[in-house]
Amino acid sequence: MLGQSPGKGGSALAVPCAHAYGLPTLFACPSGPRPDRPVLSVRYDLADIGRNEAEWAAAAIGAFGPPQRSERRPLPEAARPEDRVVFNADWSAGDFGIALSVYGAPRRIGDVRSSGALWISWSDDAAAAPYLDEWRRRSERLAEAASGITELRTYALAWPGDPIYGSGEDGSEDADARLRRHRRLCLHAPELLATPDLVSRRLDPSSFAIWINATAGLWCASTLWESCAHALGTKVVAEWVELLPAKGAGYSLLQLGRWRVMSRQGSAEIAAAVEMLRRLPRVRIDRHEGYDC
Repeated sequence: MLGQSPGKGGSALAVPCAHAYGLPTLFACPSGPRPDRPVLSVRYDLADIGRNEAEWAAAAIGAFGPPQRSERRPLPEAARPEDRVVFNADWSAGDFGIALSVYGAPRRIGDVRSSGALWISWSDDAAAAPYLDEWRRRSERLAEAASGITELRTYALAWPGDPIYGSGEDGSEDADARLRRHRRLCLHAPELLATPDLVSRRLDPSSFAIWINATAGLWCASTLWESCAHALGTKVVAEWVELLPAKGAGYSLLQLGRWRVMSRQGSAEIAAAVEMLRRLPRVRIDRHEGYDC
């Protein structure tokens, strides 16, 4: 099941499954980042057959060997036992991870009861292999388009942003960290591409850009790390959110699909970027206001 498409119905579903790896189960619940990407994890709901946590642990060790980590947790006095995990364990098997959780009492799932869950997961590094080269080619084409920029405007943020995946505290990352981030992007958000060097040289973690290559018929929003590009004239919805201070300090947000930037509430820079977007054909601005509760 790992590596297959989750199907057209969405990124998660439940399939009746009587046994998994020698353990009695009820359902297999595969999940993936999106319908056009592979299954990255499967949760198996363990059948309630009267086993306690020690017996489930022994059965799992029989299937997978001794775990790298295991923990027994006492039940708090006021807790509902079915809402608590009293035993969990983890195994590592190369590109795969295995985890077991046993509940304090069987938990109802629809018309049946489950004693716990078994998870099997596949690493992003292995799963990304069939998609990374194509994502890189699209990033390279965007870099070629950046060489013909006809208009570029940069905007300042009140605080540093972060890449969608990874850490961006100072905007730097080594080659291994960049590769891991790119693997996650090509799996989870392939519409976001690497920001071209010609653009990223003009940015830092506290800024973003909107740029146009009129000759190529393309416009793009870029942070230091990721870019979201569209053909001029394509229907695009930009979300502009202004949350006023309440319990929180409030913020201003501009979002294009998975691409987003945030700044201080009432940011004049984000408002200026919105005005630039308004000039682009078939770009619609959806503004939302509320309170930061």
